[in-house]
This record gives sequence, C-alpha cells and structure tokens, in this order.
Amino acid sequence: MSRTSQVLDRLDSLYHDWLRGVGGEARKGQLHMIRAIAETFLYEADGERLAAIEAGTGTGKTLAYLLSGAVCAEALDKKLVVATSTVMLQEQVLRELGNIAVHTALDIKAGVVKGRGRYLCPLKLDQKRASAQGDLGFEDASKGRSAHSDSSALMLALAEAWHAGIWDGDRDNWTEALPSLLWRELTNSRVGCLKDRCAHFRVCPFFLARDASREFDLMVVNQDLLLADLTLGGGVILPKLEDVLIVIDEAHHLAEKARRWASCAADPSGLATFAHEVGETLGRAAGLLGEDRALRESVDIFAEQQQLLASPEGLLIDALSRLKFESDHKDSGLCYFDAGRLPDEMRVLCEELSAHLRVLAEQAWKFVEAIESELDEKHSDAPRMRHEALLIELREQASALDAQSSVMLDFSPPPTHAPDNAKETPPTLLEQRVRWSIRASGDGGAQRFGLRSAPLFPGDRLHGTLWSQAYGVVCTSATLRGMGSFDTFKLETGIGDDARLTHIESSFPYRDMVTLRILKYMANPRDARAHTGDIIKALPDLMREERSGLILFTSWRQLFEVHKRLPAKVRKHMLVQDSFAAARLVETHKHAIDDGKRSYLMGVASLAEGLDLPDEYCRHVIIARLPFMVPTDPVERALREWYEAQNEDAFRALSLPYASLKLRQACGRLIRNENDYGRITLLDSRAANSAWGREIVDSLPAYKVEFG
Repeated sequence: MSRTSQVLDRLDSLYHDWLRGVGGEARKGQLHMIRAIAETFLYEADGERLAAIEAGTGTGKTLAYLLSGAVCAEALDKKLVVATSTVMLQEQVLRELGNIAVHTALDIKAGVVKGRGRYLCPLKLDQKRASAQGDLGFEDASKGRSAHSDSSALMLALAEAWHAGIWDGDRDNWTEALPSLLWRELTNSRVGCLKDRCAHFRVCPFFLARDASREFDLMVVNQDLLLADLTLGGGVILPKLEDVLIVIDEAHHLAEKARRWASCAADPSGLATFAHEVGETLGRAAGLLGEDRALRESVDIFAEQQQLLASPEGLLIDALSRLKFESDHKDSGLCYFDAGRLPDEMRVLCEELSAHLRVLAEQAWKFVEAIESELDEKHSDAPRMRHEALLIELREQASALDAQSSVMLDFSPPPTHAPDNAKETPPTLLEQRVRWSIRASGDGGAQRFGLRSAPLFPGDRLHGTLWSQAYGVVCTSATLRGMGSFDTFKLETGIGDDARLTHIESSFPYRDMVTLRILKYMANPRDARAHTGDIIKALPDLMREERSGLILFTSWRQLFEVHKRLPAKVRKHMLVQDSFAAARLVETHKHAIDDGKRSYLMGVASLAEGLDLPDEYCRHVIIARLPFMVPTDPVERALREWYEAQNEDAFRALSLPYASLKLRQACGRLIRNENDYGRITLLDSRAANSAWGREIVDSLPAYKVEFG
C-alpha cells in the first residue's frame, strides 16, 4: 500500500473517531477538503506542493486542515505551521486541537508562536527602572513620553510580578490593560536584542518561549510572523521552510499583508533631525569608551556627513513642495508618480541622501562593535548597564540609518527602470513598484512630505521566499475567488499555475436561511450627498426589522455623517467602531442583546474581519454600498494602468472581482452555523439597475433575492 493510501486510511479512521466523539455527522465538503490537503502535501512527483482551497462557511475547514495537516506532517517527518490573520482564529484553532486530542488517538504537541514584540525584555525593564532612579548616568531617551506617574506605577507592578515569578513576561498573560506606549519601552526588537551578551538571556521570556516551541509538532502563528520570517530569509523565527508544511488560513489577506511587508516609507524632512539624535548618542558612547583614535575619526566623519545631509534634504523637500497634489483639503494630499518613476531631479537627490545615510550608518556600526567588544571582555571593568543601554540604542539607530539609506535608494531607480511611456511597458515585470508622495500638516501647521513605495504584485516576492522554498503550502479561506475565479488571487500572490485550485460549496441551504434585499430606489452612490441622505432615511425602519445587526460602510466619512444626522432615539441603539476597543465593542453589543435590548454595530469593513456574531447577536447585515477599491489609492491606480497596458478592461478584470470578494466577506458575517438565519440589505441601487451589478449579486451564495 502506498504512503498516500495509508495516510488517507488513517485520516478516515481518525475523522470517524472524532465524529463519534462529538456526536456529529460527516460533511461532504469537510471530507473533500481533508483529502485535497493530503493529496497536496503527499504529492511525490516533481513540482511544488501548493493548493488554494476556497471552502464555504459550514465546511468545517479548521478541523479539516488540522487533522489532514497533522497526519501528513507526521507521515513526512515534518512540522505543521498554521498561519492565521486574527487572534480569534488562533484561539479557535487551539480549541479545535483540544477537541481532536479528546476524541481521537492523534497526539499533537502544539502551541502559539509569537513575535518578540509580545514579550517583555527584562534588560529594558531594569534599564527603565534605573533610568527613573538616575542610575544610568544619562537621561533615557524614552523618559517622559508617557503619563509618568501612571506608567511608573504600572512599570513597578510589572517588575514585581516578573521578579516574583507571578508573571511570565508574555503581554497576553498580563490581565490588565498595558498602554502601547509603555509596552514599546519594555519590549525589544531583533536588532536591539543583545542575545547571549545579555545578562538575562537564560531567563528571557522570548527565548524561553522560542526554545519551548522547538518541541511543538504544530505551531500556530499569525501571518505577519510568517512574513517576518520570510523577510529574514526563512528558518530564523520558524523552522526551515523545507522542514514544514504550512497552512495559511484567511489567505485572502495574504497579498495585502505581503505588500505591506515589502513597502517603503521615508520622511525626508526628518532625516537631519534623526542624524543629529544619532550624533548625540555617539557623543555619549565616545565619552563612555574613552580615547580611541579610530572612534574619534568616526565621530568626525559622522559630523561631516551630517552637515552634507542638510543640503539635499532641503532641496528634496523644496522639490516635493512644488508637486501637484490631488487633495480635497489644502493641508493634505497625494501625488502619484507615473510608472513608479520620480522626476530626475528628485531621483538624484534621493540617491545622494542614500549615500550620506549609508556612511552615517557605517560610523554608528563601528561604535556598536566597540561597545560589544568591551562587553565581551571577561575582565572588563565597564559599567555594564550603561554599556548595554547604549548598545541597544545605537544598534537600533544604526539599523534605522541603514534602512533609510535603502529606502531612499528605492526612490532613485535608474532611468532604465521603465520606459517614458508606461502604456508601452511590457506587463511582465512583477517586481514593478508603485511610488507616490504624501503631504500632511505637521507640528505648528508646517507642511511635511513623505515618500511611499509598494510592490505592484507582491506575488513575485512570495514566489521567491515561500512557494518555491516550503515543502508544501495550502492556502484556504471562505473567500478566495472574485466573480467565481481564482485569477486575481493567483496574480496577486504569485502562487503559480501548478497550484491545485479547489472550490468547496457551503453545505448551508442559504435560500432557506437568508433573504438578500436590494433597495432599487436608493440614490446612486456616485452622488454621495443624495446617497447619504437616503441611507439616513432608510436606517430607522431597517433597524426596526430586527433587534440585532451589523451596518457596514466603505468610508469613515459617510459613516460619521450618517451617524451624526440620525435621530438620537436611533443612535442610542448603535455602537460605532473605534468608540471602544473592538473586544469591548462586541462585548457591549452582546450584553445588550442578552438583556433583551436592540443593538447594532456600525463600522467599516475592518470591523467585520474575524467577527463572530452567531444567532441572535446578528440577524441583519446592512451594507451601505458595493465595496469597490478606492479609486485614488496609488496601488489601485497602478493596477488599473497595468491591466490597460495589456488591453484588458480594468473594471472587469480588477474592480468587479474585488467588489465581489469584499461583498461576499461582508455578507458572510450573517450566517455562522447551520441553525442561523437572517437578512441582508444592500443600499446600492446599482446592484439591481446595472448588468455588472447583477453579475456581482449572482456571484454571491444562493440567497433568496428581493428588490425593494
């Protein structure tokens, strides 16, 4: 019997053990998914073991990929990594693993693997306390940034709990709220971490957690941690890619997250100021290290380059101020660079700034090496805490200078990067980047300018770092297809034509569970004022139809305008996104429903991500308009140009699939289990009155459709 047959037989046995344990019935879609994952991971011929599986709500995909992935990993002597995009889904994965352990003979050692930023740095905690007491001999750069009395009391409580062994240093295990500003001062970065040079290395929460994770058969991570590991080359935070099977859940987020990880941002007006701060740190370091001719030369070189930095910075800011910014407000705006190319004048200035920043970074790294050498001297009389504090600060500053040098170089590609006429660009270079400038008001009303850059298609990077390197990867979500096709997902993620593409229909009888109503009489959303007015008129009656629901907008502006103009007697039943933390917002909503009251959550698309409001907690989803891409977004604009350069209809190839996928995600908030039911109301007449609108509606699950 082949290995694949043996694994499939074992999966069938374990699945039926689980069904008997929970008293459930086999689901056709779940079995289909279990088999599809196994066949992907166990594929023995040449080629990449890749799959994209869209599994409708009710499939039971979490159990499917945990069971199939774990058994395949065991058979192949690999580890399984499950990457999600929300904490809520990580908790769901752990609960499902608990059920598997109880009801089957599968023995899985599993746990959540988190990034360094979720853990206390004991060294920085000690330094923070010493700084507050004046024991470092110089002022801590972070001192005074937070409400001093409150943060000092909380810091003392953290220190006492840590040293007493009551708290393990994991931020998620601290029961009270931890202000982000204070926490940033108490955690560390990969660059700032002293590793085995640190006196706390053997008791460091992060390294203890990482050591423990090496024993895991199954690691639950967030997608950002996976992408961080890929950025470092793979196998740095997580096991080596060739030694793992990877399941990426909520994979509809992957392309956008990968784009963010590959994006660049620069604030030219802050470069000289930052260089001055680094210069002051070097001065303190020089005083601590004593007379050293080489270091004194580095200080002189740094000072010279710091002065040289001022001229191109000023010229670049002046050139940016002359750009034509698209804006509806005088103090803000965006300027899009055609074909991702800055004007020649700016490219030259960016290249010059990059060169100066690189030399500044080189001098800072020399001081880092000097401090490390002193700390490494076994019999050194160096005041260790002061050396360690400076070392962390200088490492982070030197790394930041390196990063800014690379960023400025990104904005100065050679003239051959793209031809003058973007329409003639052969649409084959997935490494093409989008570049733009932003304008905003700074302190005192002064204008500040920023430069931004992002890959047009992050899939090129994913192919080089993930798809071609990992032993096997399965991407899954309830929404991977747009307008019934995987084409957009494939193009943006670069997963390739060899990947197995599978669509598993939901087992739910949607027509009996959901009524989708499209209000044909609403004003066209292109007339924002009239459309907003119609929403304000319609919402009071719509909210009376059901006691609970979710109201989703595509823009904050329209959301706030609608909320402001609704009668007070309607607003009292609304909970608006960002008025509370998300967890508290949902908790308040659920308490209201449990108490027999009326409650509607009101927000933008991000509110619905990962939101689980089953049964009475959500009977009505109201959607303000079809969720198209923002036309002024630089990446969206560049994508339109890319499609047009291929003589394709960008609206049909890009805009419709995007709107279809986002609408399906919004509608998917309603039905959370086989006994759920409710209604969806779409306040966009185009869904009924245009041919393409009806196509989008046809791409939704088979709801009962009505027109009002």
